[in-house]
Amino acid sequence: MKIVITGATALFMKEYISMLEKSNCEIIALTRDLNKAFNQKNVTWEKFDLLNKNEKFFFFKNADIVIHAAALSNSYNYNDYLNTNYIPTCLIVDTVKKYDVKHFYYISSIVATPHGGHYGSSKYKSEQYIKENLKNYTIIRPAQLYGHSEKSPIETLIRSVNKKKIIFAPVCDHKGLRPLLYKELSEILYSTTVEKKYASSIIQITGPQSFSYRSLIKHIAGTLSKKVIIIPIPRFVMMMAYFILKRVPVKIAIFPDQIIRFYYQPIEIEPTILTHKKLSRFIKDNYAKQ
Repeated sequence: MKIVITGATALFMKEYISMLEKSNCEIIALTRDLNKAFNQKNVTWEKFDLLNKNEKFFFFKNADIVIHAAALSNSYNYNDYLNTNYIPTCLIVDTVKKYDVKHFYYISSIVATPHGGHYGSSKYKSEQYIKENLKNYTIIRPAQLYGHSEKSPIETLIRSVNKKKIIFAPVCDHKGLRPLLYKELSEILYSTTVEKKYASSIIQITGPQSFSYRSLIKHIAGTLSKKVIIIPIPRFVMMMAYFILKRVPVKIAIFPDQIIRFYYQPIEIEPTILTHKKLSRFIKDNYAKQ
């Protein structure tokens, strides 16, 4: 079986690829930066830039499976999301259709809706294009990942709670945070692509617990046995910050699109796979002694 993967250097994809090591798969891993490639016996790395309009898509020829995981999750500019997430996905879908690839897997997001911010909108538009142009596809919507990067919003918040006494938090947000350990996404992707365990055109994957931003802070603080003072930020203040940052893209700790995601209520879809690893276990293992 030939599998072609975009975004192959992401840690959850690296974990997935390692699971394929004992399988009889030929893996073509695509990346813009070959310096990030890692060695594995059944993997061939190829330089591939989704933003290059002259890029050739011949790597997809004779593929049994294409997994499209490359994406931009944070930017100050809406066009960046379209140019990095939507337009390349359309080109890949057209290529998959042209070469009659047996199955296409798209790593989307739990915020993929027209109202999930610019990032969520770019993911939603990509999903719609897939649905309109392919028959054999699976869209995977993971919740907010943690464990894959110290720069991820979840781990950034954990470190802040661990080191600071005062934490600012938006109020009136929904319980839209469902932290998902990256390894569990890798495991479910393996079960879906290789074991054919989840036969569905769209799958949502979330952690076992739902939080608002405030309740997540309390959960982290309780796990770390820390006392923090939470300063609430009203919604109108957050929205003012959103509109200011859209017009004056000052680089601070938050992107304007992330503000919209605070107030996004995830749409319940079936099947939704609830994973087992709780955030508290990860916090205790990685941050409790710091």
